[in-house]
Amino acid sequence: MRFCAFCGTEIVVGSQFCGQCGRATAVPVDSITARTAVTQGAATTALPYTPASRSTTPPNVDPYAGAPAQQTNSGVDYSGARSGWGGFMGVIALLGVAALAVGLFLLTRTDAKSTTENGSNQSSAPTESTTTVPADPVLAATNQLQALVTQDRPTADALVGKWVPQLSAKRVGLKADGIVYSAVEILADHTELRNAHGAILVDGGAFDFRTGGKPMVGWFLTIVSAGFDTKALAQAWCIDRGLPHSRCLAREFKPPT
Repeated sequence: MRFCAFCGTEIVVGSQFCGQCGRATAVPVDSITARTAVTQGAATTALPYTPASRSTTPPNVDPYAGAPAQQTNSGVDYSGARSGWGGFMGVIALLGVAALAVGLFLLTRTDAKSTTENGSNQSSAPTESTTTVPADPVLAATNQLQALVTQDRPTADALVGKWVPQLSAKRVGLKADGIVYSAVEILADHTELRNAHGAILVDGGAFDFRTGGKPMVGWFLTIVSAGFDTKALAQAWCIDRGLPHSRCLAREFKPPT
């Protein structure tokens, strides 16, 4: 039996070339020599490539590792650009928050300053006195006397030509019964008689009344509003009420001047 001296393949008797490696078989070798050659050749000959079987075990992937960069169809990685744009928007948001905080701070300081200034102005402003000046009692009484005269004038005009009971006649400065009369005392005297007898107040100078032959200008006459046809009837009114002649007398109501 013959073997190829190069690859160790058995050579058919009579063949000039090895059917395996194509080498010439001019130098035949025995089987032992061929095996030795094959063994030595195998040490220097690269092993044929054998495809590795595909593993079904998933690779050991680090779950905390970053995701692979995204690629578009053009092969360009835009993940960095998107990350940069997000960072830019984050900076803009931070600037907006900072501006809002500064605005609120300044507004708070302005309001506090305004409140402080207003409080200072109010506290430093002098307090104005609201003392009420008491009304002049004489002036008030004079105004009240004039108001009563005006109020009673229609009744007085209706009594012209009649005899009336006269209860009082006073003027400013008159001294009687230990009293020096002013508008205050005249008003008090008339008010008492008015309430007791329903009298009216007449301006003596507005009618042709006389005393001692002189017009009664400045006199205030307290007269009963009941008119009588005769002096006697008017005097009887005074007597019936127990009023003495010094306090009640009959007077003819004269026409206006």
